[in-house]
Amino acid sequence: MARPTTQYATTADGLSIAYQDLGGSGPPIVWLTGTASHVELLWEIPGWAHLIRRLSSVSRFVWFDKRGAGLSA
Repeated sequence: MARPTTQYATTADGLSIAYQDLGGSGPPIVWLTGTASHVELLWEIPGWAHLIRRLSSVSRFVWFDKRGAGLSA
């Protein structure tokens, strides 16, 4: 599986929240990371990449960087 494109959602107060949406059908798994997250950088860590690929193989997988963390501003 290729890395997904990082997308951005804009909050009501104008902040951009970075997220990735992987996988296909089924109920979504929404991953809430800790305070230190980066949706693109974590793909560089083999263990994380394996976990993300595995979870997205069984259902739709959505994860995001919280406000002020990673690519979110």
